[in-house]
Amino acid sequence: MRKMHIAIIAFSLFALVGVCYAANWQTVTTITGSADQTTDYFNIPRNEWRLTWSYTPDPSYPQYAAFGFFVYPKGENAIYVDSVSANGNSQTSGASYVHEGSKDYYIKILAGNIPNYTIKIEYDTTAIPEYSTIAVIIALALVSVSVIAVRKKLKNLKSA
Repeated sequence: MRKMHIAIIAFSLFALVGVCYAANWQTVTTITGSADQTTDYFNIPRNEWRLTWSYTPDPSYPQYAAFGFFVYPKGENAIYVDSVSANGNSQTSGASYVHEGSKDYYIKILAGNIPNYTIKIEYDTTAIPEYSTIAVIIALALVSVSVIAVRKKLKNLKSA
Protein backbone atom coordinates (compact mmCIF):
# COMPACT_ATOMS: atom_id res chain seq x y z
CA MET A 1 0.00 0.00 0.00
CA ARG A 2 2.83 2.38 0.91
CA LYS A 3 4.56 1.82 -2.43
CA MET A 4 1.32 2.58 -4.26
CA HIS A 5 0.93 5.91 -2.42
CA ILE A 6 4.52 6.87 -3.20
CA ALA A 7 4.04 5.91 -6.86
CA ILE A 8 0.85 8.00 -7.09
CA ILE A 9 2.56 10.98 -5.48
CA ALA A 10 5.60 10.67 -7.77
CA PHE A 11 3.40 10.35 -10.86
CA SER A 12 1.38 13.40 -9.78
CA LEU A 13 4.53 15.43 -9.31
CA PHE A 14 5.91 14.50 -12.74
CA ALA A 15 2.54 15.20 -14.37
CA LEU A 16 2.28 18.62 -12.72
CA VAL A 17 5.83 19.57 -13.61
CA GLY A 18 5.23 18.36 -17.18
CA VAL A 19 2.18 20.59 -17.48
CA CYS A 20 4.12 23.54 -16.08
CA TYR A 21 6.86 23.12 -18.65
CA ALA A 22 4.92 22.00 -21.74
CA ALA A 23 6.23 24.19 -24.54
CA ASN A 24 3.87 26.17 -26.73
CA TRP A 25 5.91 27.67 -29.57
CA GLN A 26 4.84 30.98 -31.14
CA THR A 27 6.49 32.04 -34.39
CA VAL A 28 8.25 35.41 -34.30
CA THR A 29 9.54 35.43 -37.87
CA THR A 30 10.73 33.16 -40.65
CA ILE A 31 13.81 34.05 -42.67
CA THR A 32 14.46 32.58 -46.10
CA GLY A 33 17.18 33.13 -48.65
CA SER A 34 20.03 31.66 -50.63
CA ALA A 35 22.92 34.04 -49.90
CA ASP A 36 24.61 35.86 -47.03
CA GLN A 37 22.39 38.35 -45.23
CA THR A 38 21.94 40.29 -42.04
CA THR A 39 18.36 40.27 -40.81
CA ASP A 40 16.24 43.07 -39.45
CA TYR A 41 15.81 43.23 -35.69
CA PHE A 42 13.24 40.95 -34.12
CA ASN A 43 11.96 40.98 -30.56
CA ILE A 44 11.92 37.96 -28.28
CA PRO A 45 9.49 38.62 -25.40
CA ARG A 46 10.42 35.59 -23.27
CA ASN A 47 13.56 33.84 -22.02
CA GLU A 48 13.07 30.54 -23.87
CA TRP A 49 13.25 30.53 -27.64
CA ARG A 50 14.58 28.48 -30.51
CA LEU A 51 15.75 28.70 -34.07
CA THR A 52 14.79 25.81 -36.32
CA TRP A 53 16.79 25.82 -39.51
CA SER A 54 17.21 23.89 -42.72
CA TYR A 55 18.99 24.29 -46.01
CA THR A 56 19.24 22.54 -49.36
CA PRO A 57 22.73 21.92 -50.72
CA ASP A 58 23.37 22.54 -54.42
CA PRO A 59 22.49 19.15 -55.99
CA SER A 60 25.47 19.33 -58.37
CA TYR A 61 28.05 19.88 -55.61
CA PRO A 62 26.47 19.09 -52.23
CA GLN A 63 29.86 18.51 -50.61
CA TYR A 64 30.69 22.21 -51.08
CA ALA A 65 27.58 23.54 -49.33
CA ALA A 66 28.23 25.76 -46.31
CA PHE A 67 25.66 27.26 -43.99
CA GLY A 68 25.90 29.05 -40.68
CA PHE A 69 24.60 31.94 -38.66
CA PHE A 70 25.32 34.03 -35.59
CA VAL A 71 22.60 35.49 -33.35
CA TYR A 72 23.46 38.86 -31.80
CA PRO A 73 21.64 41.12 -29.35
CA LYS A 74 20.76 44.52 -30.82
CA GLY A 75 23.76 46.85 -30.72
CA GLU A 76 26.27 43.99 -30.45
CA ASN A 77 28.54 42.70 -33.23
CA ALA A 78 31.21 40.75 -31.37
CA ILE A 79 29.47 38.78 -28.63
CA TYR A 80 26.81 36.44 -29.96
CA VAL A 81 24.21 34.45 -28.00
CA ASP A 82 24.07 31.49 -30.38
CA SER A 83 25.60 30.16 -33.56
CA VAL A 84 25.19 27.29 -35.98
CA SER A 85 27.64 25.90 -38.50
CA ALA A 86 26.91 23.13 -41.00
CA ASN A 87 28.38 22.00 -44.29
CA GLY A 88 27.85 19.41 -46.97
CA ASN A 89 24.68 17.38 -46.97
CA SER A 90 25.18 15.39 -43.76
CA GLN A 91 23.17 17.65 -41.42
CA THR A 92 20.86 19.93 -43.36
CA SER A 93 18.48 20.84 -40.55
CA GLY A 94 18.37 21.28 -36.82
CA ALA A 95 17.19 23.32 -33.88
CA SER A 96 19.08 25.58 -31.55
CA TYR A 97 17.70 26.73 -28.18
CA VAL A 98 18.47 30.06 -26.52
CA HIS A 99 17.83 30.76 -22.83
CA GLU A 100 17.80 34.53 -22.70
CA GLY A 101 15.38 37.02 -24.12
CA SER A 102 13.15 39.99 -23.50
CA LYS A 103 15.11 42.08 -26.00
CA ASP A 104 15.83 42.62 -29.69
CA TYR A 105 18.15 40.44 -31.74
CA TYR A 106 19.42 40.09 -35.30
CA ILE A 107 21.12 37.31 -37.26
CA LYS A 108 24.11 37.29 -39.60
CA ILE A 109 23.68 34.41 -42.04
CA LEU A 110 26.49 32.90 -44.10
CA ALA A 111 25.52 30.69 -47.02
CA GLY A 112 27.55 29.18 -49.84
CA ASN A 113 26.50 26.81 -52.60
CA ILE A 114 22.96 26.68 -51.22
CA PRO A 115 19.87 27.27 -53.39
CA ASN A 116 17.69 27.97 -50.31
CA TYR A 117 17.59 28.04 -46.54
CA THR A 118 14.98 28.73 -43.88
CA ILE A 119 15.36 29.86 -40.29
CA LYS A 120 12.23 29.92 -38.16
CA ILE A 121 12.39 31.85 -34.87
CA GLU A 122 9.93 30.90 -32.14
CA TYR A 123 9.53 31.66 -28.46
CA ASP A 124 7.94 29.49 -25.80
CA THR A 125 4.76 31.21 -24.63
CA THR A 126 4.68 29.02 -21.51
CA ALA A 127 8.21 29.87 -20.38
CA ILE A 128 7.53 32.35 -17.63
CA PRO A 129 10.23 31.32 -15.14
CA GLU A 130 8.82 33.03 -12.07
CA TYR A 131 5.42 31.33 -12.49
CA SER A 132 6.92 27.97 -13.43
CA THR A 133 9.16 28.06 -10.38
CA ILE A 134 6.23 28.90 -8.13
CA ALA A 135 4.21 26.02 -9.63
CA VAL A 136 7.07 23.59 -8.98
CA ILE A 137 7.45 24.82 -5.40
CA ILE A 138 3.72 24.38 -4.82
CA ALA A 139 3.87 20.90 -6.34
CA LEU A 140 6.81 19.94 -4.11
CA ALA A 141 4.99 21.30 -1.06
CA LEU A 142 1.86 19.28 -1.95
CA VAL A 143 3.93 16.15 -2.42
CA SER A 144 5.72 16.71 0.89
CA VAL A 145 2.44 17.18 2.72
CA SER A 146 1.03 14.06 1.04
CA VAL A 147 4.08 12.00 2.00
CA ILE A 148 3.84 13.18 5.62
CA ALA A 149 0.11 12.36 5.72
CA VAL A 150 0.71 8.87 4.28
CA ARG A 151 3.53 8.21 6.74
CA LYS A 152 1.37 9.29 9.68
CA LYS A 153 -1.50 7.12 8.51
CA LEU A 154 0.81 4.13 8.12
CA LYS A 155 2.28 4.78 11.57
CA ASN A 156 -1.22 4.97 13.09
CA LEU A 157 -2.22 1.73 11.33
CA LYS A 158 0.87 -0.07 12.70
CA SER A 159 0.28 1.11 16.25
CA ALA A 160 -3.43 0.15 16.21
